[in-house]
Amino acid sequence: MTGDILIVDDQTANLQLLTQVLSNAGYQTLRSAKQPKLAIEMALAKPPTLILLDVRMPEMDGFEVCRRLKQEELTHDVPIIFVSALQDVQDRVRGFEAGGVDFISKPFQEPEILARVKTHLTLRHIQQHLEDLVANRTTALAAEIDEHRQTEKSLARSEKRLRALFDWANDGILTMED
Repeated sequence: MTGDILIVDDQTANLQLLTQVLSNAGYQTLRSAKQPKLAIEMALAKPPTLILLDVRMPEMDGFEVCRRLKQEELTHDVPIIFVSALQDVQDRVRGFEAGGVDFISKPFQEPEILARVKTHLTLRHIQQHLEDLVANRTTALAAEIDEHRQTEKSLARSEKRLRALFDWANDGILTMED
């Protein structure tokens, strides 16, 4: 399976479990961070395809980590799935407002982890593909517009020359009649 997944959790056991579950499912590029600031640095140094982010961590909670990553151009579009034991709807709403795309509840259920990760990696790949298509089409349209402008300029120059010849021809005819 493709995708660079960054797992952020201050509990070593959770990092190991998530890494093991994803590794067993065939995900090969897995990175982990125990500290929120390190996670931000890692994400900015090499933006992952997906982030699994614990909510309750010392120093900085996952909502703040998410907000900071969403403010950066490099990581703005990286989907972030919160991993939390929080069950309150308000906490989930805070996560979505911070920029998260989903929640995985603790204790982990392997099928849920795999389903959510697969879904969001697929959506991210589709989004990137569409962005590439739009960029390519925009480039092609810009080239067509430039070519059209060059053609218009060439036509305008030809029209100016023909008008000058026509005007000169009329002057020549008038001169002969006198």
